Amino acid sequence: MNAKRFATIAQHLCSAERLAIYQVISDSIAIITINRPSRLNSFNKDVWDQLNSFFRQAESDPNIKVIIITGVGFNERIDSVINNCE
Repeated sequence: MNAKRFATIAQHLCSAERLAIYQVISDSIAIITINRPSRLNSFNKDVWDQLNSFFRQAESDPNIKVIIITGVGFNERIDSVINNCE
């Protein structure tokens, strides 16, 4: 993973407003994780805005061919990373 992608992941994982998290896990696959477990990962305007931003980011990367959408509470690895950001 290159330094720019790592910095992007770290920024989203440890930012104060982590309603959604964008990760590039390979040259062609991105994951968007909804981070509202207290609301069962329901969408609100802020979540939609972040998703829209992430979709535009993925669209601008010609290498991304697949986007996986998941939610905190469904992915233990993401939960443990987020819990260690404090």
